[in-house]
Order: sequence, then structure tokens, then C-alpha cells
Amino acid sequence: MRGWTREWEKRRSHLFGRCEKMRKKILLVCTGNTCRSVMAQGIMQEILQEMGADSKLIRVSSAGVAAYPGEKASKEALLVMEEIGIDMSRHYARPLAESLVGEADLIIAMTRGQKKIITSVFLATEDKVMTLKELAGEEGDIEDPVGRSQDFYYWTAQEIERLLGEVVKRILGEG
Repeated sequence: MRGWTREWEKRRSHLFGRCEKMRKKILLVCTGNTCRSVMAQGIMQEILQEMGADSKLIRVSSAGVAAYPGEKASKEALLVMEEIGIDMSRHYARPLAESLVGEADLIIAMTRGQKKIITSVFLATEDKVMTLKELAGEEGDIEDPVGRSQDFYYWTAQEIERLLGEVVKRILGEG
């Protein structure tokens, strides 16, 4: 058994305990909160719903380490989400703030660099910040699709969906 699995189980127990009894907040973070974290938020909410999780007990939101407040999600991200049946058209970017970090039980960064920013700017967050790939038992980062083709946005959404499928199972104690 790999070390990350034991480490995740300790963290999951500490952070979530039994999800069905307490409200938990998951915060997904990328750079501008217009692409990756937006897609991840919509996809994670959909997966949780499909797995029967109570949306009142597990709240999912997103923010960006360098977000411009009020900016809409990118048209490329919105198109991908629309094509998989998830409406994120009402999403507006918001910067990562102390209040969001403080309220979150788990913060999922898209890259190791974002994780480093979060843990260095917001002290005492190290135990609740992990990258999406770390949580899924993989290494590396979710690449930023900004400036790339529409196909790259589709590929990014597929990667996020695959990883979040594993992560949600673990959060719910099913994986």
C-alpha cells in the first residue's frame, strides 16, 4: 500500500469523519477561477449528486489565487460544461480569501504551485490543502487550459472528472 493512501485515510477521518452527520465545505482552487476550478466545481457537484450525497451536507465552491472578482467563466469552459449538461453560466470568479479558507474543511488545488501559495499565505492550512492529483493518488498538476484549443478544455474536463470520481469515493468512504 502506498504512503499516500494511509496519509489520505488519516486526513479523511480527521477532516470528514462521517459526512452524513455534519455539514462539510470543499473549496476547489485554481489561478483565475474561470476554467479549472469552475469545471471542477460543476463536475464535483454532479458526481456527488449521482452518488446520492446530500448537497446540504457537502457544499462545493471555488476560488482563484489570482482571480479578478466578478469575471465570468471562460467561454471555452462554459461550452464544455454545457455539452456535458452542467450549467455554470451564473459563475463569477472570486479571489481566495481568509474567510473562504477558514470555512473550508478541504481545499483542493489544481497545482502544487497553488497549494504552496495557499499554505504560505494562509497559515495553519497545511492539513486541509491537497492537490486534486494527490487526493486521487497520482502525481503532477492539472494543466491550465487558458490560451489552448477547445479540445484541450475537453481533455482537461475529462481528466478532472476522472480524478474527482476517485476523490468523491474516498471522501464518502467508498474508495
